[in-house]
This record gives sequence, C-alpha cells and structure tokens, in this order.
Amino acid sequence: MRVGIIGAGTMGLTIALRLARAGHDITVIEAGAQPGGLATWFDYEGFIWDKYYHVFLTQDENLIGLFRDVGIEDKIRWNETRTGFLWKGRHLSMSNNWEFATFPALSLIQKARLALGIFYVQTINDATPLESVKASAWLRKIFGRRVYDVMWEPLLESKYGVLKDEMPATIMWATIRRYFQTRSKGGGKEQMGFLAGGMRTMYQALLAEIEKSGGKVRFGCAVETVDNGADDSVHVVTSDETLQFDRVVSTLPTDVMRRIAPDITEILPKSTGRPHFLGIVMLSLVLRRPLNPYYVTNLIQKGFPFTGIIGVSCLTEAEELGGNHLAMLPRYDVPDSDWFARSDEEIAEMFLEALRPFYPDLDENVQRWFVCREKLVQAIWIDAPPETSEPPISDDGRVWSVNAELAGRDTLNNNAIIGVANRVASDLITSIEG
Repeated sequence: MRVGIIGAGTMGLTIALRLARAGHDITVIEAGAQPGGLATWFDYEGFIWDKYYHVFLTQDENLIGLFRDVGIEDKIRWNETRTGFLWKGRHLSMSNNWEFATFPALSLIQKARLALGIFYVQTINDATPLESVKASAWLRKIFGRRVYDVMWEPLLESKYGVLKDEMPATIMWATIRRYFQTRSKGGGKEQMGFLAGGMRTMYQALLAEIEKSGGKVRFGCAVETVDNGADDSVHVVTSDETLQFDRVVSTLPTDVMRRIAPDITEILPKSTGRPHFLGIVMLSLVLRRPLNPYYVTNLIQKGFPFTGIIGVSCLTEAEELGGNHLAMLPRYDVPDSDWFARSDEEIAEMFLEALRPFYPDLDENVQRWFVCREKLVQAIWIDAPPETSEPPISDDGRVWSVNAELAGRDTLNNNAIIGVANRVASDLITSIEG
C-alpha cells in the first residue's frame, strides 16, 4: 500500500521504517534539507553536532532498541556526568550522595524532606490523578515551602516562564522520575548516554534502512495542502507536484495539520482543549575550555535570561567536537514571546552579559556563538489532557495525525516519541492488513 508520511523527524522516520519493513510503499515528505526535526544536527564551523541538546538514559528502552534495530548499538557511549547549581553567586555540585548531604542551600531537615519526596515520587506509577493539580501546589505539599522556594520554584520559572503557575503536576512527576533514574543506587552518581557522531548517526542509519527496504525520503518538499481525492486516494500537494497515497500519516502539530487539511475535519484530537506550546531560543557557545565540570547547571538563582547551562562536552568530551568544547544556554518561552523577534546579536549579548559575572574569562574563552530558535517545541496540556493516547484518524481511516502531543504527560524526549511511533506503526499495519 502507498503510504505518505509528512515529516522526517524521529516520529516520521520511525514509522516509515516499520511500514517499509512490513512491505509497504513508503514516501517521507520533508520540508527541510535534512532529517531529524528538532533533534537534527548543526554545523558549528569546525565540527558537526546536535542542534539542540539530547541525551539518553539506561532505561530508554525504545530509543536503545531503535539503535539496535538500525545497527548502531556500537555507537552508544556512556559517561558519568555531574550536576551543578548556581546559587547566590556560588557554583555548587550535587553529583553524588556526599554532595547532596553537604549541599549548603538547604538545611539538614530540608535535604531529608527533599530525599524522601524524590523517593515518594518514584513510587507513583499512575499520575492520572495529578492531571488536574498544579505543579506548584503539588511540589509544596510533597517537599515543603522552603524546599520549593529554593529548588523547585526557580527551576519551574526558568523552564516554563509565564506558564510556571499553570503547569500540571504530571510534568514535574515525569521530570523527577526521569532525571533521578540516572542516579546509581550506591553512591548516587549519575550516568547518561550519547551517540558517537551525535544524533546524525541515528538519522543516517534510519535513512539507509528505509531506503534498503524500498522506502523513499524527499527533502525540500513543503506540503501545502492535504485532501481526499475522488479516487479513494489522499492527495498531498507540494510546491512542485501532487502526490497520491492510499494512507497519509502527518507528524505535524495538530494546528498546522488543521490549516493544511481544512476539509479533513475529523482528524482532531480527542480532547476538550488544545495544548499550549513552549518554544526555545538557544545560544550555543563553542569554547576553548568548558565553563564548568557539569553537564547541567541548574539556576536556582533568579534573574537569568536563559533556563540553564548545558555543558555538552562534559558528557561527550572534546574529542567528539573536534577538540572544542560546547555549551548551550536555552530559554523556553511561549511562541508569541518577543524573544523570537529579537536579533541573534541582541540575544547573544544579553545571554553573555548575564554570564560574565560568573565566568570572568568568558570573552577570551568563547571562540564562536550561534543562536537557534523554534517556536513549537513542547506541547503542554494545561486545560484538558488528551482523553486517549490513540492518534486522531479520519473517518475513512485514510489520514492519521501522529505527533508529539500524543506523548501526553511524558517529558519531551526521543524515547517517548519512539514509543508513540512504534505503537502507531503497529496499529496502522494492523489497520491496513486487517
């Protein structure tokens, strides 16, 4: 059966692989010049690495399973990482149990409550009751006001900005569970993984496997409209031609798909509301030396224009980056924020100005900088979560809308996306062949 897949990100390519291997005639249509979507790669003028920051954890079974499936398991690299905090002008480490016990921002009683709260969150397996609870109230109840004020409230504000007080508790439940699963049971050290060559390694392997199974991927092919044809096919109109398929799977955000397929009104999510979105504005710094020894520096000191400091080379080491070091400074904000209208130069200067008091040699250390931005990154279900994790499907079964919104309460990560893609691909194959 002829199946068109709109979007060559992680979702689209994973579905394409499953369908192509099942013997279907697959064409992936991608507006950009390269695959990957939000997880694509970037030329840092001297080396190529991920455009945004990505790691995986030992429990990411869907993602690691895909690595095995496309023959790149030998490219997996695991490293011990460290976590830092910037608090009252001080760089603090919380990378093992001893550093947790001596962490000066909290009293002994508060640290005990933090530890017990984290343990309690790990025991919650069904977060459904938390969908109608605000994260701020939930965190205060579990950890206490002082721990919330010092630790969680600044992190909520830096991560979610103007949506901070509206965030559902499910987001923080998923975040805490995922992050603290990186810690070893013994000394509390954390371990994270990356691919040699970055996420580009996965996308190149996916493309090769799709083509090996007879599938095609077309780049620079923007979709203008999607409509049902009179011949029981689905017409996908691009700037160059009209393509005809028996089935179409869109991985575009629902509101985007709604605009380009206005006559296929039934492909709407089964929900009484729509998600809010957060976008990202990020400054990447190519450095001579790492800013600090931490993969993540959490900002529990307020006043920064960015969310945190991601020391990419503290995970990958400089050899992966052509001998350079790389740090990323993300800012998450709503799509209509004026940050998306600011020039690269203005963003870079504001971010660097905020860094200079804490890194006196910053200007000498920075070799190059780059600003990247995306308006639609993470779907946040505030008003009404989706009633089901099943994808919206047109009444005739010919058009499927499958995107990151289906990850629901999960945090945005490739493991969650691949889990959705695997499930949808299986359902679609059953639908076609059943």
